[in-house]
Amino acid sequence: MLLLASNSPRRAELLKKTGIEFYQWAPDYDEFFPNTEDIRDAAIELSKNKLQQVMKYEITKKFALVLTADTIIEINGMVLGKPENKKEAKRFLSLLSGKEHRVITSLCLYNKENSKIISDAETTYVKFSSLSDEEIESYTNTKEWRGAAGAYRIQGMGELFIEWIKGTYSCVMGLPLSCFYGILRKINFPYRKIFRPLDE
Repeated sequence: MLLLASNSPRRAELLKKTGIEFYQWAPDYDEFFPNTEDIRDAAIELSKNKLQQVMKYEITKKFALVLTADTIIEINGMVLGKPENKKEAKRFLSLLSGKEHRVITSLCLYNKENSKIISDAETTYVKFSSLSDEEIESYTNTKEWRGAAGAYRIQGMGELFIEWIKGTYSCVMGLPLSCFYGILRKINFPYRKIFRPLDE
């Protein structure tokens, strides 16, 4: 059984699509941004750091696999995390307005069978339409920005602002399924636990 060490309902929703049995639980992480210029490396370090923190808890001993994830939004070399308040959310959306940005989601999986850790990351490019001050004000009033990297949720009303994406939708939601499946293949995860016959 897998432990999804994230409190994100979006990640749980995506993981359910795989058919893998899992339990969702996560502590309050002490997050920091790594001292590196490579955004992809930074994302991977963040998910690794989360794994190190969660493995200190006894609950992890019950699971064969432990999965952590982290999502970073980057625009013109600037990293946009989760806004702390409405004012910052409005600033983030103003920065994204009419521009292309990168969404990098990293995954880190601990395999109890051999005590190995496998990490990987996926990148999706997203183009926002130009937003007026009134649109930004109205959207932030919905409070959908809370807890969302870059101050928007693609699976919510934030999708209304998106002109196009290049990459996978699940990456922007916070758990790139193709990346996750690639990690499962590396640990020789039984395909039958994912691709189940219709008569089961």
